[in-house]
Amino acid sequence: SKLVKVKQCFPNLYSLNFTSRVFHKRLWNESTVHARGLFVDRITGDVKLRSYNKFFNLGERPETELDNLANTLSFPVEIRTKENGYLAILGVINEELVFASKSTTEGIHVDLFKKLFHRLPENLQAEIKDLLARNNCSMIFEVISQEDTHIIKYDQDH
Repeated sequence: SKLVKVKQCFPNLYSLNFTSRVFHKRLWNESTVHARGLFVDRITGDVKLRSYNKFFNLGERPETELDNLANTLSFPVEIRTKENGYLAILGVINEELVFASKSTTEGIHVDLFKKLFHRLPENLQAEIKDLLARNNCSMIFEVISQEDTHIIKYDQDH
């Protein structure tokens, strides 16, 4: 689809992400909503790292209209503050931790994420790696960094 950007990434992955045209013109469909933080094996197509689907503000789409929420949400629900950072994804491929941002496994956002992760105690890093490998899953994070500020200014990285 011309609405989904495919990029080669390390290690042996393709990242799939909706295009900026989709975002600005709101061309959302089943494919573009899922193409966010999605990394697949270049050979098998198996999902290796996965974020959550693109989400929308209240009233931004028919399914997020207040009157429709009872039909579109899975209950019970939990409401949390959405911090204003950037998406980071962590997984294990071939017994190694793989760090990613929304669409790549390289670059400044990945480097900042790695730096924050490596501040954790080594035993916690090992536990996280084991958990991800054992369950064949990804963890997602909202990274707040003074080196990559977004609209809201924070006092510290987290």
